[in-house]
Amino acid sequence: MKVFYPQGPRPDMEMSDGEKARRARKFRRGAILADIADALFFLLVAALILIYYFSVRLPDVLLFALLAAIVLSMAGGLAGELAVFRRCPFCGRLLLRRDWAAGAFRWRIFHCPDCDFTPYWDKEHHEEAEP
Repeated sequence: MKVFYPQGPRPDMEMSDGEKARRARKFRRGAILADIADALFFLLVAALILIYYFSVRLPDVLLFALLAAIVLSMAGGLAGELAVFRRCPFCGRLLLRRDWAAGAFRWRIFHCPDCDFTPYWDKEHHEEAEP
């Protein structure tokens, strides 16, 4: 665990346990929303493939609504990936490709090597976080 960065001490060294718990909950909420957007994208694409496969004739309005929902869910998944999995919520370390567990559906096993952040930090340190 690194204590000092080139810019000075790690930001999480000055955070209270309550602030760390709040950031861990916020990370989990954002990660779950990113998971939902990604799952919705795959479900909508599967629905479009099934509609094409079974030659179902949809009204143009429904077809365009389905295509718009696919584009919006894809944009939501990308925005979630960029917003949630860009940096560690505690120390601010950039999460790179070598951090393979920092992504949709894999975030539950993420562990930051610098600050020991895990998505369930508040539940693991519950007894320490209570005043």
